[in-house]
Amino acid sequence: MIRPLLACLLLAGCATTDPEPRIVTKIVEVPVAVRCAVTIPEEPAYADTKAALDAAPGIFEKVKLLLIGREQREAYKNEVKAALIGCTG
Repeated sequence: MIRPLLACLLLAGCATTDPEPRIVTKIVEVPVAVRCAVTIPEEPAYADTKAALDAAPGIFEKVKLLLIGREQREAYKNEVKAALIGCTG
C-alpha cells in the first residue's frame, strides 16, 4: 500500500505546470544579392590612336599625344573603378 501511494506522490510532483513560453522577436539581417544599378561609363575616343600618331609631324607631337592618351586612360579607369565600388558597396 505504501508503494502505490509513494508512486502517486512522485508522479504528482512531476505534473507541475511550466510557465508559459516567452515569445522573443529577433531581427536577423541576411545579405541578399541585388543587381547592380550603376552603369559603366562609355570609353572615350583616345588621342593616341595609330592614325593620330602616324599623322603627327614630329616626335614632340607624338609624345604629347601619348601623354594625353595616358591621362585619358587613367581618367577612364578611375571612372570605371568608382562605378564598380558603387556597385559592390
